[in-house]
Amino acid sequence: MSQIVDQSTLEQYNDWLGHPITVLLNRYLRQQREALKEQWANGNFTAATSEQTALLTANAVGQCEVLSTLLTLEPDQLFAEPDQ
Repeated sequence: MSQIVDQSTLEQYNDWLGHPITVLLNRYLRQQREALKEQWANGNFTAATSEQTALLTANAVGQCEVLSTLLTLEPDQLFAEPDQ
């Protein structure tokens, strides 16, 4: 973590992580990610053609990447200055 985030902001971030709603949200996101993995293991992303299968798989991989990004957010990512 970089020094972009001051101590007060870091404390607020940690409070937010421990908030019951945030805990529930993170649990839900982890469950969704695991459900996608199970669907893949069960062959649910296999279609009639290789192109359709590739599209289904790419979509699921993208969803997993977004869920993982949300689950691993760090304070400096949230509070960084936007690119101009």
